[in-house]
Amino acid sequence: MSTDNGEDGFTLIEVLVAFAITALGLTTLYSTLGSSWRNAADARFAEETLSHARSHMALISGGATPANAPPTGQYDNGAPWRVAIRPLAIKDAPVGMPSRPILITLEAFDPSGRKIVALKTIELVKIAP
Repeated sequence: MSTDNGEDGFTLIEVLVAFAITALGLTTLYSTLGSSWRNAADARFAEETLSHARSHMALISGGATPANAPPTGQYDNGAPWRVAIRPLAIKDAPVGMPSRPILITLEAFDPSGRKIVALKTIELVKIAP
C-alpha cells in the first residue's frame, strides 16, 4: 500500500486481518490435533481393556460357576467389568445328561460407563451327582 508520503507498508487493518486469519488457522489445527490425540488414547484404552477381558474370559470359562466367579470388578487400567453366568436350556435334552451348557457374558466399560467390550461364550459344565 502506498501512503501520501510515498512509503510502502501495511495498514493496521491489514495486519489485524492477517492476525485473525492466522489465529483461526491455528485454532482449527489445535482442535484437530487435540481430537486426534483423544481418539488415539481412547483406542489404546479399548485395546488394553479388550486384552484384559480376553484373559479374564479364559480364566473363568471351562467350568465357571457363579460361586467361584465374582460378578463385577475393575481392571488395572480402571475399566469396570461385569460377568453374568446363566444356564441354557436345551430343547429335547436327554434325561441324565452328565453336563449342562452355561452362557458366560463378560462386559467392560469405559470411565463414562459406555460399553466397549462384550464377550460371550457357551461352556459345558459337569453336573455334580
